[in-house]
Amino acid sequence: MQFQKGQSGNPAGRPRGARNKLTVLAESLFEGDAEDLIRKLIEIAKEGDVAALRLCIARICAPQRERPQAIELPEMETAADAVAAMGAILQAIGVGDLATREAAELTNVVTGFSQTINTAQLEQRLEEIEKAVELLKRK
Repeated sequence: MQFQKGQSGNPAGRPRGARNKLTVLAESLFEGDAEDLIRKLIEIAKEGDVAALRLCIARICAPQRERPQAIELPEMETAADAVAAMGAILQAIGVGDLATREAAELTNVVTGFSQTINTAQLEQRLEEIEKAVELLKRK
């Protein structure tokens, strides 16, 4: 069977965000004894078990995957404003206020905005040209 590009092989498959049944079951079993288990883990960690200590620290000081970054971007109303916004992003990278990963995500937002504005402007110009051509045809 040949799959069509961009089309799911199982469109009626598992919906996004649906959780695995085994995970749900394990969480429900853990829920009742969670407090006792955590207390025991802390006791073992205090006794010097390095693995238990590492597990406790990993849970208390979990790595932050996405943290919001506040940087000043100029107001953007036209596609030309995107140039100033890109400059602000590069400046933030240069002074260390923004990591390259976050900068790449912001760059995608600014680029998308710029493309949206350009598309809207092109549609407007095309509409005006089509009206002008229609007027010329009538004459």
